[in-house]
Amino acid sequence: MILLPKGLELGTCPAEELSKVGDKEREILATKEDISVEVARRKNPENYSDLWGKPLREVAEEMATMGRPLAPQSIEALNSLIEDYDPSQFDENLFVEKEMKADARLYRDPRFRAGLIATLEQKVGDYRL
Repeated sequence: MILLPKGLELGTCPAEELSKVGDKEREILATKEDISVEVARRKNPENYSDLWGKPLREVAEEMATMGRPLAPQSIEALNSLIEDYDPSQFDENLFVEKEMKADARLYRDPRFRAGLIATLEQKVGDYRL
């Protein structure tokens, strides 16, 4: 419970009072290229074909190495949302509306739904269906 008062304090204080890390002090955890390679590998359902439908607890070791699969449909939706991002012209309400419509399209996609059901069942999803 000690964190709650500190979190409230930080969440309500003026921005100039927040401590900041300089750009040169920021630790780069992964390059954009590394992230792109990882996302491309994890969004390819075929990379998980020998694991489809298996319970996550049975394939925990493989998942630790490979990472959990990413729904290609989700990655495509996210990419389309952020490709037009321009900080100088950002309209939060318009962005939220676009995101809502993208979410609605995803939930109507049978491949995404199959993966979502597998996730809820704690199995490795096949996002190709």
